[in-house]
Amino acid sequence: MALAWAIEIDKDGESAMEIDFLSGGTDGIDGPTDAAGAMASTGLIPAANAQGLDAASFLARNDSYQFFSQLHHGQFHLVTGHTLILLRLLKMPQDS
Repeated sequence: MALAWAIEIDKDGESAMEIDFLSGGTDGIDGPTDAAGAMASTGLIPAANAQGLDAASFLARNDSYQFFSQLHHGQFHLVTGHTLILLRLLKMPQDS
């Protein structure tokens, strides 16, 4: 979900506004991986492009795990162990 969100927010040209998005799974793991989800922000796609990562290609293969593992050495992966909760957070700046 975080990768799809990052791709869409990049297409919409909202990158001038700093927005963070965190998506975490209900049990603290995502299928056969150790990740519970990932965190994305408005600068994620340009950062991925700079590393030579094609976000859309990873998403088309349903392989966001490898995408987030490779992006900045996995610093955006959410690895919590079992939590038994579902979490979706969106942080946007407040109007002044």
